[in-house]
Amino acid sequence: MRQVAPTHQIIPAEYEQFHVDKDPLPVDEGTPIFRNIHFNDIAARRIRAAAGFLHGLPEMPIEGITSDNVILAASDAPDLYPGKPAMMHLLEPMTGAGSYCAHVQRVEFHNIQVQTRTGPALIVEKARDVEIDGFKMKQPHADVPVIDLREVNGALIRGCSAARGTGVLVRIGGAPTRDITLSGNDLVRAKENITLEESARVEALL
Repeated sequence: MRQVAPTHQIIPAEYEQFHVDKDPLPVDEGTPIFRNIHFNDIAARRIRAAAGFLHGLPEMPIEGITSDNVILAASDAPDLYPGKPAMMHLLEPMTGAGSYCAHVQRVEFHNIQVQTRTGPALIVEKARDVEIDGFKMKQPHADVPVIDLREVNGALIRGCSAARGTGVLVRIGGAPTRDITLSGNDLVRAKENITLEESARVEALL
């Protein structure tokens, strides 16, 4: 796919009026459930808004997501105008952002390559049980991490390669973040392997 304007994303349409940080609502018969979603063998270039956008609900996270063999690249057109993921009108417009996941559980990324115009290649927020395996960003931005974890409970990052010019491979933030493991990554070209924001605890790393 080329010149991709919409962002592939999953969010319950009935809940589009709520802000992404809204407190959980009571679970009832109207609460949507999304589970066991698979993306594989996808190549998309010239993406306008964001490489990917998966947003569950605080009361009902999206569960069981796998992505295998995916290449996503933002457009480098000089006249590119900002956009928003579908149904996320309360967000600020974005241009060439990476993949964003929030309120998700049991998420796996295998052999993924993301190139952004600005910002991290992958942001995972308010999530549990995340596996990131073989993740790459060939043209990193020196001032932002490749992978940004925020309030994540349990993550394994392995088999990832830091390209030349990588400032930070992984940034960790949020006091709830815990049980983060890095194993078997090629970090020779990264200026820093991992950084912890002030809100994160040192013991978050295993």
